[in-house]
This record gives sequence, C-alpha cells and structure tokens, in this order.
Amino acid sequence: MAQAREPFLVRASFLQPHTPVIVPHAYGQVHRPEDFPDVLPGSRTLSRFERRFAEVSGGGPDADPAVARQAHASYHNLVSWVDAQLAILMNALRAKGVADRTVVVLTSDHGAHLGENGAYGKHTFARGSHRVPLIISAPGRLAHQTRTDLAQSLDLARTLFGLCGIEAPESFDGRDLFNDPAPAEIFSTIGFGAPWSRAFPNQQHGTYEDDRGWPRRSCVRTDRYRLDATVRIDGHPPRDAEEEDLVLIDHVADPDETVNLADDPKLAYVVQDMRALLMKNAADVVEVDDDLLKDLALKALERQRELRRTGRGAL
Repeated sequence: MAQAREPFLVRASFLQPHTPVIVPHAYGQVHRPEDFPDVLPGSRTLSRFERRFAEVSGGGPDADPAVARQAHASYHNLVSWVDAQLAILMNALRAKGVADRTVVVLTSDHGAHLGENGAYGKHTFARGSHRVPLIISAPGRLAHQTRTDLAQSLDLARTLFGLCGIEAPESFDGRDLFNDPAPAEIFSTIGFGAPWSRAFPNQQHGTYEDDRGWPRRSCVRTDRYRLDATVRIDGHPPRDAEEEDLVLIDHVADPDETVNLADDPKLAYVVQDMRALLMKNAADVVEVDDDLLKDLALKALERQRELRRTGRGAL
C-alpha cells in the first residue's frame, strides 16, 4: 500500500458469492440449510419470461426445496467470508494511518435468484437479482445517512470524482450522488435477443419458448414503479403484447416486488407512460452485428471448455 501521504487507489474484487460455490472451511457452518424455510419468497404473479427462466435455470416451481435451502446457506456463508476480507482491508487502512481520509465503497455488480420460484442466477429484474448493496464511507466528508433515491452503478465514477474534488469528464454517464439531483428514471437491459441467444450464453444453455433464442429484456425504474418488457427476440421487436410480456411492479406498496400489476386497469396510464420511456430507450441502442456476437460467444464457450478440460478454470 502507498505511503501515508501519497494518493492511492485500491480495487479489491471478490468473485464470491458466485459460482463455482466453494466455501472456505472456516465459514462452512456459519449458516446451515435448516436455518432457511422450505418455501422461499418469490413473485406471486410470474411473467412468461420469469417462468421460463425458472425452468431453464433451476427447474421451476417443482424444484427441490432442499437445493434452495443449501443455496441460501452457501450464499450467506460466502457473504460472511467476504465480510471477513473487508475487515482485513479496513484494518490495513487503520494500520497505515489512512483510514480517516480514505473513501471506501462496497458494492456489487448483481444479485442472484437462490431458488425463489425455482429460479437460480441473475438474468431477471426481480429485486433479489437486480438490487445490489451500495455503501459509501468518506470520513469527514459525508454525514451518516440512508438514502432511497434512484442510484445505479454508472453513478460511481462521478461520485468518486466529486468526493476527491476532481472535475469529472463530460463523457462520464451517471450522476454525482452527493451533488446532483436524482433522475426521474433509470434503465437496465440484459440479453442479445438474437436467434442464437441463450439464457446462459457462456454455457450455450437455455432457449426460450418453442426453442426460440433467448429474448432481450429491458427495465425502467422510477421512485415508485418498475416496468420491464421483452424488447427484442430472434433479432426483431416483439410481435404483440403477449410476446412483449409486460411486468409492472409498485415497489412502494410491494417492496418485495412480488405482484405484477401490468393488467390492472387502474394503472393503465402508468403502464402507458413507462412503456413509452422504455421503448424510446430501447430504440436508442447501438446494435452490434449478430453474427459477430455469435462468433464471440462461441469462442468464449470453447475457451471455458478448454479451461475445464485442462483443470485451469471452472464455470
């Protein structure tokens, strides 16, 4: 680590909690499968997309609940291990005498389904998959506060520049969380939506209904609602409302995001306005040639297979 008065940047990235699920022995019994319920919370009104994702990722509603309990125990044990690693980093900052002037950010790139509705993995906009922790410590610069306004990972660059007193380049997306107003909405997108697309492209596993390519889904969130929809499938926009497969969540009234309100006539105006925002955002994307993406995906898959054959890596 740098000397006490030198500026420094440390990025500490932990794969876990993630697959392959390898829990260090000392943390293997912090949480046990029996600590978790047989019936895990999940969406009560699943979209077609969510049902199909559960089928290809974990077997759907008929999946073994014992597997889900083990998944939750392993996940929480890995989080306990990450907590211990964070303690090592914080103790090192204190030992160097720089803890009181160092900005520390704890966050993640995604969450995970852990058996809810029989699903595993990250590829939906459900709360457990889409929401991530964001904890920022800046001694002497930030007062203790808990925020609920809209934030996204794109905000980190401008926020860190602001905390360090550096002017952020105009090319940076996002906002400074402590100096800029909250946006009216934020967007997310996942998937290619090509005929060759799969739910798990690094394994070439998971086709959509009727053996079609896995769709591209997009999401828009406001301070009250979340709306997501299929915006591309087999290389084209969805053919009709059934294929678009809208999901509307009121995450103020339903913080666990379990009830799809897209067909509620009282909220038709919300669906209309948010769908217009979502489709405009989806239309603004820059598409990359599908054949090129397919070639890259197949090369990545072959690379993964080679690593497994040689014992030098794992999915």
